[in-house]
Amino acid sequence: MNDFDLRKYLAEGRLLKEDQTDLFVKAGFIFDDGLLGGVGSGGGGYYDFISDKISGYHIDKFDEEEFNNWYDNFSKKDFNSLVYNSERMEDYSIDPSGLPKGIHQLDTAGAGEVMDDMIVIYAYPTLVDENGGEFITIFSLDKDGNIVPEISKEEVKTKLASNEYSII
Repeated sequence: MNDFDLRKYLAEGRLLKEDQTDLFVKAGFIFDDGLLGGVGSGGGGYYDFISDKISGYHIDKFDEEEFNNWYDNFSKKDFNSLVYNSERMEDYSIDPSGLPKGIHQLDTAGAGEVMDDMIVIYAYPTLVDENGGEFITIFSLDKDGNIVPEISKEEVKTKLASNEYSII
């Protein structure tokens, strides 16, 4: 993640530009309870496990080694996601015929990847302040499926170390 050059990246036009949530909803996806569905009544997020490892269950510590390991090695497989194969699409009455192949932005919270035989919905790891008023995406995907850091490592580290933010 340290070699990322935002200016070069923007010049290449690889960012996901338009929110395609409406297309996915027309196909039958229901995102009323989040991109991947609800995560329980405790109000937790899709990344609670790693957030607890880095910041503690009560957001009362900061484990820099754990943070560096997570941030420096984050890859596409580390996004929390939900795979819709043909059987699951049938179970949920999803008709993918109107969805173009490729990776599409879904709101500001994630992306959907449409392939020949399945669709994967990805939730972006996001910083949230202790009051739930500020949401900052940490990593997103570009149209080629590459990881895009949306905030610098130092900014994420500073916010988590303040014990006022967690990853959801």
